[in-house]
Amino acid sequence: MSAPQDPFRALLGEVPQTAFLAGAGGCGMRGLATFLLECGWEVWGQDSAGFAAEDPLLQAGMRPVEPGEQPPSVSLACRSVAVPETDATWSMAQASARWSGVYAELLGAITRHRPALAVAGSHGKTTVTAWIVFGLKLAGRSPGYLIGGGVPQLGSSAAWGDGDELLVLESCEYDRTFHKLSPRAVALLNVDAEHPDTYPGGYDEVKEAFGVFLNSLPQEGAVLAGPEAPDLAASTQADWQHAEPLPAHVEVGLPGPHNRLNGALVAATLRWFGVEETIILEALRTFGGADRRLEEVGTFQGAPVISDYAHHPKEVAATLAAVRERWSDRRLVTVF
Repeated sequence: MSAPQDPFRALLGEVPQTAFLAGAGGCGMRGLATFLLECGWEVWGQDSAGFAAEDPLLQAGMRPVEPGEQPPSVSLACRSVAVPETDATWSMAQASARWSGVYAELLGAITRHRPALAVAGSHGKTTVTAWIVFGLKLAGRSPGYLIGGGVPQLGSSAAWGDGDELLVLESCEYDRTFHKLSPRAVALLNVDAEHPDTYPGGYDEVKEAFGVFLNSLPQEGAVLAGPEAPDLAASTQADWQHAEPLPAHVEVGLPGPHNRLNGALVAATLRWFGVEETIILEALRTFGGADRRLEEVGTFQGAPVISDYAHHPKEVAATLAAVRERWSDRRLVTVF
């Protein structure tokens, strides 16, 4: 594995490798903190919820800054959109920084300096991003990755990995933040009416935004389109590759019809990476999922208690179908 490469040098030039992250406890910001730390940067982080002493970021070397405390002078300052621009600590850090901006802007800058594959779609992004990374690791690869949730089998939600490998990251259509990315390839799950505050026009407006995103891909890039993805081939100059559903005999470890569709895109993406078929089948069979996706958190009077992140009607329906498949002999009680 080659030494981690530092795209921040390309972004900022020869400056002190120091950064301040506001809202560093959020999943995406934690990923950026991990990238910076693994690239040898000094990182200070602030979060309204604070950090436990055993927090992996602190163990990796990030230094906490209390709200309102004067941060040190840094060369890079980045904030989560959950942190207002008027936040006092952020304002002080921003004043000294050579580069400052929000999470999506910095992630977009990274993708302009390190080739990336972005996982996009209205549903299933976290699961599929983690599943692809799991398969690549089974194949002995060391990809960089950024996932919007914890993944027990990976040990972390982000890693810089081998700088010569593609960065596999979860993109987000909310507030059209994926338009700030410049990936080489996209794994496209599905498109659905979602985030009505961003897309008051409903499905057509969401579909148009995905088309704009795909239009930014280079001609030598690729779109790996899952079985549920709409045909947006006319929106991109990149190579459009449609993934067929998995054959009935292929075993998928995650329950539910939606996870067989997710698995079809995972398999197609791993093939695009050049992974051997036997390893792809093993990845489909042995991946255990991400946190809060059919996560068993305990029992109550002998009944398994499941936590799931589903919040869109289609996601709730898919989750209930998966639960009924996995626990077909049980009475189902749902609390939403």
